[in-house]
Order: sequence, then C-alpha cells, then structure tokens
Amino acid sequence: MIVEFDRGLQDVVPRYIRGRQEDLGYLQLALSRKDFPAIEKISKRVAATAESVGMKVLSDISREIVEHAGEHRQEECEASVAKMRDFLSVVRPKFV
Repeated sequence: MIVEFDRGLQDVVPRYIRGRQEDLGYLQLALSRKDFPAIEKISKRVAATAESVGMKVLSDISREIVEHAGEHRQEECEASVAKMRDFLSVVRPKFV
C-alpha cells in the first residue's frame, strides 16, 4: 500500500515506521501479559504520532487498540494489533 508523504518527511518516515514495528513487539509482550495499561499507553502514543506524520490508517488502528485495551478486551486487542502489523508490513512511503 503506497502512502504519500510530504517530501520534507523523507528522513523521518522510514525511522518512524521502524519504530512502530518495534512497538509491535512491545504490544505483543503486553498482550501476552494482559497488561492493558501498557497496551493503552503504547497505542495512545502511536495514535498521536501517526496522525502527525500523515498515517491516518495507523492512527485509526491505534485508537481502536486504545478503546479495546480500556475495556480489557483481549481478543479485540489482538485483532487490532494484527491489523497494525499487516498495515506496517505493506505500507510503502512515496514522497511528493
């Protein structure tokens, strides 16, 4: 999936995506421990920063995770984390 970004973010976006892939590992660990406060904290940060770099889809997925974590809904958290993983595995930045 190609996502367009402002050319001024050319140095930032690849590092940002790598950082979110690292967050996936932390989310998986928190899910395995049913650590909903950690899941919520990580997801809130991702939602806010994703919006600021222009990754609305990632922000929306992260907001889903925040909602599910706040309600301690494990299966829904897992499903949304899988959506995040899928998105990050296919996103291809295009700088315009």
